[in-house]
Amino acid sequence: MNKNIYLDNNSSTFCDEIVAKEIHRMLIDNGLSNPHASEHSNGWESMEVMDQAKSLIAPNIGALPSEIFFTSGATESNNLAIRGIVESAFLKNDKRKKIITTNIEHKCVLNAMHAMKEKFKLDLVLLKVDEGGLVDSEEFEKHAPDALLASIIHTNNEIGVVQNIEKLGAIASKHDAIFHVDASQGMYSDLDVVDQSIDLLSFSGHKIYAPIGSGVLFINSNLAIKPMSVYSGGSQQDGVRAGTISPVLSYATALALDLLNQKKDNEIKHLNTLRALFIKLLEEKNIRFKINGSMEQRHPGNLNITLLDIESSSSFIYRLQPQLSLSSGSACNSGTIEPSYVLEALGLHSDDIDKSIRVGFGRFNTEEEIIESVDLISKVIK
Repeated sequence: MNKNIYLDNNSSTFCDEIVAKEIHRMLIDNGLSNPHASEHSNGWESMEVMDQAKSLIAPNIGALPSEIFFTSGATESNNLAIRGIVESAFLKNDKRKKIITTNIEHKCVLNAMHAMKEKFKLDLVLLKVDEGGLVDSEEFEKHAPDALLASIIHTNNEIGVVQNIEKLGAIASKHDAIFHVDASQGMYSDLDVVDQSIDLLSFSGHKIYAPIGSGVLFINSNLAIKPMSVYSGGSQQDGVRAGTISPVLSYATALALDLLNQKKDNEIKHLNTLRALFIKLLEEKNIRFKINGSMEQRHPGNLNITLLDIESSSSFIYRLQPQLSLSSGSACNSGTIEPSYVLEALGLHSDDIDKSIRVGFGRFNTEEEIIESVDLISKVIK
């Protein structure tokens, strides 16, 4: 296999060695089975692992272990939160007919909100962001009265911009709107579901150095309306999420989150150093670029830039293969490349959108890799 420099950590992170070793130990040594098999000791032991996972996750987000539910990833968690709340509200004859989100949410949130709008004839408010990618809190407050649900992305997956979740959560709480936060990219921030008035919170393991295939949904135990299961199955996880959950992947996600919070301060410094070096080297090599999105409120491992002297991001990234893994500023849906609606929301012209790339710095990247990456980029451009 050719040596590859991986700078797509906003898409997915590699599994941390500590997490991988723990997965191996659990699979080989523990003989874990179905955690929902309640009649025998293997099932009890597997459920104990699930409980341990909940107990690891909960204090890292200010929650109770009983408020943690496991899924296959953030897409499922987001759908459970949005569809589950709206379906449940309908069955309870809730009179509120307004739901709120932004125009830079992940596709799974936007599609779920549009589906609920059509199914239940709801008023869907799409909040616009400014040129930095930030939501106007005053605009949010204008629409918050009489809203059933507001779903706001914590940290955008393309441009890495971090919203003021505490302020937005306070507004939602003031107007009794259920507040859901997609925090898939937001785990480098300090999260506290109580202090930030978050009712529902979603994230994935594979964004925090656990394997692909595990996600988490926090559900506030004090909610009057709780999300119901959105598909048929058994009554696992209090009937919220039907289906058998992997105790191994659940614990891996919990361990990865705990490790991240232990490393957070040093890791943020590391990522900021890598990003600053990347920008500095681009400037030194006279590579013309523009940064997309606010740099003041941003994921430390994210950089989204427009490279002014390339024809298109897709052809540019192709020419970097197999040495360097980056992603474009486009959203790929079922193999069809579409212009990035996130960059469109910032006001970028189509030509600039087509020349934009996302660089995702991660835990395992080194300064030597950044130097080599910019060298490669320079050669391809020139």
